Amino acid sequence: MLLSAPGKLFLTGEYAVLWGAPAALAAVRPRLSAVVEPREQGIALRVPGASVRAERTDGALHWTGTPAAAKFAMAALELALASRADAPNFAVRFAPSPRNSRGRKLGLGTSAAAAVIAAAAGLTAGREAPRLDPDLVFPIAAQAHWQVQGRRGSNGDVAAACYGGLIRYERYPVEAAERPARPAVEPLPDRGLRLALVFSGVSAKTPSMVAAVEAALSADERAEFVNRSSALTEAFCAALRDDRRESALAALNDAGDLLEQLGKRAGVSVVTPKLARIQALGRARGLAAKVSGAGGGDGAIFAGFDSRALKAALAEVRRAGFDTVEVALSSGVQIDPAQKASGYPPRSQTAATTVSRSAAKSRGTKA
Repeated sequence: MLLSAPGKLFLTGEYAVLWGAPAALAAVRPRLSAVVEPREQGIALRVPGASVRAERTDGALHWTGTPAAAKFAMAALELALASRADAPNFAVRFAPSPRNSRGRKLGLGTSAAAAVIAAAAGLTAGREAPRLDPDLVFPIAAQAHWQVQGRRGSNGDVAAACYGGLIRYERYPVEAAERPARPAVEPLPDRGLRLALVFSGVSAKTPSMVAAVEAALSADERAEFVNRSSALTEAFCAALRDDRRESALAALNDAGDLLEQLGKRAGVSVVTPKLARIQALGRARGLAAKVSGAGGGDGAIFAGFDSRALKAALAEVRRAGFDTVEVALSSGVQIDPAQKASGYPPRSQTAATTVSRSAAKSRGTKA
């Protein structure tokens, strides 16, 4: 059995979703995938760079080690199997994570996708006719992801990986004693929205960015930011529902500007000079262009409804020295029954469709 889950891109609601505001996210491919197959004894988990095994004793899993590379999948497997007295012995083997042409991760929420796939594996392994219910997978994956991240985060990336497509999302209260059975997730019409990532060439650490912003804002400033972010998310969602495409792109640009203002108030570079340049290049072509996520580096997104404008903008930013990758909206976690459960899934299923600047020039192709 092959399981796969999409990555995610935050479109609106960065930072504010942690404090009660809604966010809009896109589930995108390239997808992360893993093979699940029977095993004679115990549980085996293999991720790129690490391999670990577990025996089930007194209803709990006892691992042979705790490699950092496998911690999200391990936590999700433990929680999923805790509710299954009939759980069989099986192995889960993950394919390599999608990377860009320079070998860097794409920043699409691989850890969340891994938790979702592991939770799905724990719920379905060994069943004769396995069926996935995202409402059952989400609470397990969300709890695992939240715990491993130090009891923090919005779990928006987990929701995107579970439910797929474009979604409006509100933070799931994983820490609450009585929490809802499913997250506040609303599917949105995509209206043919096209998305791409442009990499700044500089890495950023989301936890440190969030901590710096949280420390700098007063309660009143945070409340004002939450209100403004909420209004922009609702404007974006309403524009998609009503098929007002230019209004949707305007809301995305305004959300990006709000993030830049937040960084200036907090004294951190949410929108770095390179990201600002990327944004300007995209907007000059009529696209929405903004930071996706905490900012401080990594990449920005281009969003639009005109494929030719998007390709022209991507060609321009590549000439300016930036790497790019087009992504596509994708469904949520799923079982692919067509795949044989032997060996790693082919790398072509998970590798990003990126082309380096030099390779693109020499072959005359575009990313």
